[in-house]
Amino acid sequence: MGTYSENFNNGLPSSFSYDSDGYRISTADKPTGYTHSLQTRIITHNQTCEYSLTLTFEAAGQFSFYRRVSSQSLDYFYFFIDNVQQFRISGQGTWAKVTYNVSSGTHIFKWRYTKNYSTSSYSDCGFITGITATNVDITSHHQIIKCVSECFEDFYAVRSEQIMKCIGSSVHSVYVARMIQTMLADTSCFTHPFLSGDGTVYNPFTLNKGKQFNEVRNFMSYHFKQVGDIDLSDYVNWIPLGYDEVSNISFTGSYDGGNFKITGLKMHQPAFSYEFNDVPLGLFLHFNSIYELKNIRLVDVDIIGAVGVGALVEYVTGGSILNCSSSGEIVVEPGGGVGGLIGIISTSELPVNIENCSSSVNIFIKFREFVGSEAYGGLIGSAEVDPATPTAAINIFRCFATGNVLFNDTYDFFGDYTYMESMGGLIGKVIEWVYI
Repeated sequence: MGTYSENFNNGLPSSFSYDSDGYRISTADKPTGYTHSLQTRIITHNQTCEYSLTLTFEAAGQFSFYRRVSSQSLDYFYFFIDNVQQFRISGQGTWAKVTYNVSSGTHIFKWRYTKNYSTSSYSDCGFITGITATNVDITSHHQIIKCVSECFEDFYAVRSEQIMKCIGSSVHSVYVARMIQTMLADTSCFTHPFLSGDGTVYNPFTLNKGKQFNEVRNFMSYHFKQVGDIDLSDYVNWIPLGYDEVSNISFTGSYDGGNFKITGLKMHQPAFSYEFNDVPLGLFLHFNSIYELKNIRLVDVDIIGAVGVGALVEYVTGGSILNCSSSGEIVVEPGGGVGGLIGIISTSELPVNIENCSSSVNIFIKFREFVGSEAYGGLIGSAEVDPATPTAAINIFRCFATGNVLFNDTYDFFGDYTYMESMGGLIGKVIEWVYI
C-alpha cells in the first residue's frame, strides 16, 4: 500500500497505450509548482475525448488532482468516479485542485471533454496534472487512456468492445483512437451507441440509460424504444434535445417510452434577463413529425425557466403525443407558453393529436415587471391553429391535469407594459380549430 502520483513530467507512463495523435502533454499550461500537464487532444464538433484511470485502494483514501478547462460555454470538461459525475465545467477557467474521499476497493476515474454542434473558443480543451491517490495498491494498478471520436455527423459511434472483436484483440486495455485510424474504411466495426436496433420504424434503437438518452440529440430523425427506467440525474442542468446555440433542430422521428419512468430531469435557468439568450425548456425542444411521442412517464421534474416551458416538449408543430404523463414542479419568471406537459402547440400544416395524456405538475408563476406574458395551462400552455390551412388541426382526447397553476410571487408595481393573461387548468390559451 502506498501513494500513487502522476505529474506527466516524462510524458505518459509506460503502462498507458497510446499513439502520437492520442494525447497532448503541455509545458505551457500548468499550475504553479508543476512543469507539465495532460491536455485533451484536438477534437472537432460532436466529438469526445476521454481519459480514464483505474486504481485499487487497499483502504479508504483520497484522490486529488489539479484541473482547468478552456472552452466555450456549451463545450464541457467532466470528471466521473465509477461513472458518477463529480463535476462539469466550461468557460475560461483557472487551475484548481479538487480532492475526493474514496472507499476501499477498485475505482475508475474518468475525465471527458465534449464538444457540441458548433463554435470553438479559447484553447478548446481540458487539462489535468498533479494526480495523487493515497492507500493505493501501487503494484497492480491498471491505467487506460481512451480518446473516442463519436462522429455522429456520419451516424457512427465507437464501442471499444466491438472494435476489439473486429481486430481479434483480447486485451482489456485498449486505446480506441488508434484503432479508429486504422479501421475507418471498415464501417462494419462501427455502430450506434444504443442497445440494439437500427433506428428505423420497425427496428427502433433501444435504450435504458441516461447517457444513451442524451445521445438522442445526435439522431433527431430516428426512432427509439425505451426498455427500462432512465435516470437523468447525472445531468445537473439538462439541455433540451434539439437545442443548439446557432440553429435548433426539430425531432422528426418517434419515441416510445414503453411506460417506463424517466426521472432526474432538472433544468434551471435564471429569470428573464431582457436579453435574447433565454432558452425554452423541455425534455425535447421541438417536435415536428408524422410519428409520435408515446408512453413516456416523466416523474418529479424540477424546472425553473424564464420563457416557454413544457416538461415533455416545449414546442409542437406536428405529430401525435399519446399516453404520456408528467409530475413535479415548474417555476417560471415570468414564462409564457408554459404547460405541465407541453408548452405550445402551433400547427399550420401537420395535424397534432394529443390523447390519453395527463400532468400533475404544479406550475408557479413569478410576476416580472415591464414584461407581458400569457398562456399557462396545467397540461398545455397554448394551442393555436392556422385557420387558412384546411389540413391543420389540434385534437385533444381523454386528457386531464391535476396540478396547480398559481402566482408564486407578485410585486406591488405594475408598469404600463405589464400583463399576465390566459391561464387554464388544462389549457392556458386556445385559438381556432382545437377539438377537445
